Amino acid sequence: MRPAMTTRRFTLEEADALVPRLELEFRQIAQARLKAGAAADELGGMEVAVELLRGKQVPAGKEEQAEKFAQATAELVAAIERVNGLGCLVQDVDLGHVDFPSERAGKVVHLCWMYGEPQVAHFHEPGKDAKRRERLLEAGGEPWLLH
Repeated sequence: MRPAMTTRRFTLEEADALVPRLELEFRQIAQARLKAGAAADELGGMEVAVELLRGKQVPAGKEEQAEKFAQATAELVAAIERVNGLGCLVQDVDLGHVDFPSERAGKVVHLCWMYGEPQVAHFHEPGKDAKRRERLLEAGGEPWLLH
């Protein structure tokens, strides 16, 4: 799920202030993913479940499982949309990777947080793999400055 492009620019303080909310949302995302996975298994696997989302008819006797899957999927999508609605960009649900568009020295960058981290402590250029993210205080030896 790719969010619409956002124009909001976050300061480091604004991004850090959202970490407790993001922790909560990603716990809900994890729970919804577990429920969706269990319901998909009961339906005969994730491929079958995804086909139901695409409009395929529910197999006879699997209505309850299909409803559980649909509900869990809706919970998952709603949580992702709540995070994106804050101006953040959910980049990877598996990793809990969230970007916060920002600026550094007049250049657009993404502050970067991953589920379980106590604060926003990394950044990367838009479109770059988060595995190549840099620590904020180590970025070229320059202090983190937002303009």
